[in-house]
Amino acid sequence: MSLTHEIKVFRLVNGHTSSVLDFSRAVAAGLVVIFHARIGLVGDPEGVFEKIAYSITTCGTQAVVWFFVISGYLVGGSVVSDILKRRFRFRPYLIARMSRLYIVLMPACVLCYTLDWIRVTELGVNYAAGQESAESLSWATVVGNLLFLQTLYVPTLGSNSPLWSLACEFWYYMMFPLLLAPMMINKPKLHRIFLFSIGLFILIIVAYLNRGLAWLFVMWLLGVAARVCPYRFSRSERVLWLIALAVMIGYPSLHSVLGPFATFMVAFTFAIVLVASQASDQTRRWKFERFIRVLSGFSFSLYIIHAPLIHFILTVPWHEPSPEKHLPPFSALTVIDIVLVVGLAYCAAFSFAQLTERHTTWLRRRLTSSSGYLA
Repeated sequence: MSLTHEIKVFRLVNGHTSSVLDFSRAVAAGLVVIFHARIGLVGDPEGVFEKIAYSITTCGTQAVVWFFVISGYLVGGSVVSDILKRRFRFRPYLIARMSRLYIVLMPACVLCYTLDWIRVTELGVNYAAGQESAESLSWATVVGNLLFLQTLYVPTLGSNSPLWSLACEFWYYMMFPLLLAPMMINKPKLHRIFLFSIGLFILIIVAYLNRGLAWLFVMWLLGVAARVCPYRFSRSERVLWLIALAVMIGYPSLHSVLGPFATFMVAFTFAIVLVASQASDQTRRWKFERFIRVLSGFSFSLYIIHAPLIHFILTVPWHEPSPEKHLPPFSALTVIDIVLVVGLAYCAAFSFAQLTERHTTWLRRRLTSSSGYLA
């Protein structure tokens, strides 16, 4: 029996799973923005009641783990499917991945560096702004971030600390198909061995330079596993959602006990939600489905530009170098301030996405057709 028949791959994402992915992307991006807004305006919650009240605002790291699982599910799952169907090609794959990243990253670097430059020129470098340093604003760091070398050779650009996860995504995109080269039976054996060796070499170098990046590759692979998993862990998708959300919110406590394994739990519980969604026979449209799709449609832009924007909003208008305000946590004005800052970040990201992220498919088709492949 061929490998294609031994492994069942869900090549097409059903309508319900597509809605789940859109919802998850929108929620994850929102949680990251709220996380950074809370850090700037309130700081870290202290005391039992404060930690409970602000528990939903401590999910930024966990939300990024969800992004890795989603990426593995969509990108990694499609790679596995194409390889099994003997139609995987590196050139169109790389065009698709690079167009997705660079159409947002390049203008985002220009915008965010400009915001940081204005702020630093007026108020000076401030470590509280995303661990900003003089080195993080150098031209070497700009180039390094455009080459996805942040956290490997250079720091993240300026105050834009969320860029760390883009290095993860890029290197996972590069490594994964190379590590699966032995399955590409339509290629010569020596060719497959060579490709696999490159993938293994990249993995070793990445693990040596940044163990955390290599560890999070496991979370990305859980997304791939969810795409090919034929087993349904529970008939109740709602129960699985409650478990995944409980683990996400309880992550700070879990991490203090379990360490890095708590990150695995966040990824695993979300991955089994995706497994359940793809086995679901639900056909009814979601409430607010169109609105969720709109939020999901600019989630990448929101993630990439929100941190420098928040730092700018919390410093330049007030002529204060530090974005940390330490407002009273249980004040109504504090809640209003958080809502306003988050709202401004959303408005800016939506506008930014209309010029960038919205045109990803157009760019991909142009690059694909110009390289001799049909879109």
